[in-house]
Amino acid sequence: MPTMLVADIDIGGSIATVVVVGLGLFILNFIKDAVTEVGSQVPERLERINTGGGGGASKQDGPLFDDSGTGANTKLPEKGLLKKSKQMKADGTRYAPWMIIDESAVEKFKRQRAERKKKEQAASKKKGLF
Repeated sequence: MPTMLVADIDIGGSIATVVVVGLGLFILNFIKDAVTEVGSQVPERLERINTGGGGGASKQDGPLFDDSGTGANTKLPEKGLLKKSKQMKADGTRYAPWMIIDESAVEKFKRQRAERKKKEQAASKKKGLF
C-alpha cells in the first residue's frame, strides 16, 4: 500500500479547490437570501392577487383609446434652430473645445458637393449610359 508523503500533496490544486468551494458557498448564500425574501412576500402577494388590489387606480372596463393626438411633433421649429452652432451648449461653452470646426466652410463644401453631384448626374444622363 503506497504511503502519501507531505511532499506529494499538490498545493496549487488544494488552494484552487478551496477557492472554488468558497465561491460556491458565497453564491449559495445569495440564493438562500433570495429564496427567503421571496418566501416572506408570498402571503402579501397572494392577498393582493385574490382581492384584486395593489394599485390605487380604478379598473378599465371598456376599450382604451388614445385621443391625445397623433404623437407627431407638429410644432414649427424655433427660428434659426437649424442654423445654430452644434458645437456650443446653451450656456455658450463648447462641447469639445479641442475640436474647432468652421461650420460655414463645412456648409459651403456641402453645397459645392451637391452642385457637383447634380452636374455629374446631368452629364451622365446626357451620355445615355442606360
